[in-house]
Amino acid sequence: MLLGINMNKSGVSGMVGYVLLIGIVMSIGTFLYVFLQSYVPQEEILCSDGAAISILSYECEMVGVNDYRLSLTLKNSGRFNLAGYNIYATNDTNQIVATMDLSSLLIANDRTKWSQGQEIFYYGLKDIETSESFDQIFENIPDEIFSVDITPIMEIVDDKKKIHTVSCGNAKIKERLECS
Repeated sequence: MLLGINMNKSGVSGMVGYVLLIGIVMSIGTFLYVFLQSYVPQEEILCSDGAAISILSYECEMVGVNDYRLSLTLKNSGRFNLAGYNIYATNDTNQIVATMDLSSLLIANDRTKWSQGQEIFYYGLKDIETSESFDQIFENIPDEIFSVDITPIMEIVDDKKKIHTVSCGNAKIKERLECS
């Protein structure tokens, strides 16, 4: 004992252990923050304002007992090429939000390509060009439909040349159908 001070070193080594532990945890936290920050998009990827799709004509017919066929002629009426579209229908006149996905009922043709594991599909191997019109037929629709909601899809290339598929909710159309 020197000058009345007890030199018990076990208390000092415990404190050093806590400081080291806190330093290691802070280092791991900083590393994880920097690493995971690269996965968070810096800016939201949005559709161009000129994206639009329209229905030129439609025909719906009953082909069996409670089996309907819907033939649509669609047109890219926007200023940009489209990669495809989402299509949903309503089976009740009072239903506001269309919930019946029609994409799985499309009769595939040589220009139809399905996206992997998603409910959306792309119209073809190339984009739907501006002012291009095309026919689509949906069969085996289990209920009579009263309206369809169609949302165009674009592929946007970012600054890093990465392609993003974006659903253009601001260009969504709702069309009431008179099927009898």
